[in-house]
Amino acid sequence: MAITIFCTILNISGVNIHVLHSASNTNMMSRYKSLKNLDYALAIPHIQDRKSTETFSRELKGMIDMFLREVGVDPPENPSTSEELSTQPSQNKTPKKSKMPFVPSAER
Repeated sequence: MAITIFCTILNISGVNIHVLHSASNTNMMSRYKSLKNLDYALAIPHIQDRKSTETFSRELKGMIDMFLREVGVDPPENPSTSEELSTQPSQNKTPKKSKMPFVPSAER
C-alpha cells in the first residue's frame, strides 16, 4: 500500500515538473527526457559526495568517474591524490609534536 502511494506521488510530481518545464520554455521536451534531467540533477551531487568515500575501491571510483563523464559532468579532482602530495615530507617543514605526550614524535 505504501509503495503504491509513493509511486503515485512520484508520478504526479513528474507530470507537474513536465508541465512547468513546458510552460516556461519554448523548446518542447518529452516527459521521459525531463524526468531523466531531473534524476541527474538530483543524483549527481550525491554521487560526487559518495565518490570521496575513502573505503570505496579504485575500481568503483573509476566506474563513478566513467558515469559522470557519460552524463556530461566533469568528475571532481581526486582528493586522495592531493592528500598524498600534501603528506609527503618536505625538507622545509619541522617535525610536528605528537598530540599524545606518551608517543615520541618522529625526528629526522
